[in-house]
Amino acid sequence: MFNQLLGIALAFLIGMACRATHIPAPAPQTLTGALRVDAMTLSYVITNSLISCVIPKPDFVCRTKLCDHAASRA
Repeated sequence: MFNQLLGIALAFLIGMACRATHIPAPAPQTLTGALRVDAMTLSYVITNSLISCVIPKPDFVCRTKLCDHAASRA
């Protein structure tokens, strides 16, 4: 929840800074462009939640090298 609020606050700050300095806003100017950004964001969130449900995070950190090309050349 904190990340979403931080993202919204950052978006508003960037928008206000662009408006104050008369720099074109880094956002799509048409409704279809805005909907495309919303669709990509929504698909990212849905995919992230599905992957995190299907593939559990490991309880350990693997520190072994799976492939060491330098050792095989010697």
